[in-house]
Amino acid sequence: FVHEPLRLDIPSLRLVKILPPSDDGTIRCAIRHTTLDALSQDGAGFAYTCLSYVWGPSTPTRSILINGKSFKVRDNLWKFLRANSPPAFQSFTDDDGKFHELQVKSWFKSLWIDALSIDQESLLERNHQVQQMGRIYSCAARVLSWMGDSPEIVSLLTFVQRHPGSRTSYWSDYSREQVPYLDDFCNNIYWKRAWVTQEVLLARTLFLQAQVIILPLKRVQKVIGRCIPYSGEYLGSEIRGLLSYLVLDTPSLRASSSLIENVEMFCDKECADIRDRIYSLISVSGDGSKIAVDYRCGPAKLAQGVFHTMKEDFCLKRVALVFKTLQV
Repeated sequence: FVHEPLRLDIPSLRLVKILPPSDDGTIRCAIRHTTLDALSQDGAGFAYTCLSYVWGPSTPTRSILINGKSFKVRDNLWKFLRANSPPAFQSFTDDDGKFHELQVKSWFKSLWIDALSIDQESLLERNHQVQQMGRIYSCAARVLSWMGDSPEIVSLLTFVQRHPGSRTSYWSDYSREQVPYLDDFCNNIYWKRAWVTQEVLLARTLFLQAQVIILPLKRVQKVIGRCIPYSGEYLGSEIRGLLSYLVLDTPSLRASSSLIENVEMFCDKECADIRDRIYSLISVSGDGSKIAVDYRCGPAKLAQGVFHTMKEDFCLKRVALVFKTLQV
């Protein structure tokens, strides 16, 4: 499969539909081109789902079919596609604890998945898509965080799904029993990924999925929040920082943080390209629009761009932080 070029002069993007597997079990997808402007004028609104996930190791790779042509994907994405290939069954729980079996089926008919929706071989297209990624995620009907197929994460989500925990004291009764699962969840590599910060903070609504279990992040937040007094020493620093940031619940409050303030909070996140430690924060920073995404520029030049955003925030300590973050 070879991507047809996107128009780079408009807010264009590609959306993915997961199709039933082929007769030999091969995962099949279809890709179509559209624009954010066209989606906004659609009667259904921005009826697409953004996937948030960890790319994982570059090997092994798996073959899928896109528009009938072979395409290689990494193992973690392949597992997500397999879990949601029709007629897959998802066990979905909403904020009120109600189960739905059919509602989520439509989510997998219109997905934005970076590894499939962006031609990763084209620097110009990567620049274009990453520059508008904040809008792509904030306009989406929902963001779905794929936590993988770890039995521990599945066990935790299943437990939360089955226990409403309406009383604050309820979770203290179970905190010791569930600490290993909380530990696995809070220290999951997902929370260490640089791009997760933007993807989680910009989501209109955010759902977690492990294997076929899907439930709102808010339900898991309640469990973690009520267990922290009892098992706080076990909770990973990555998710603690991100969840505390989620308390700033509106886009206007989040946007009040400057780029350098966000770098201070999230400077140690992991990414394959060190420049993404900055690019992943521009859409959640009030002054982030001053940074132009350009993967042709090296870390040193990007550092200079960050310095230009700092103005009165400029100090040697923060200069050193930027250099350290970008490994200059």
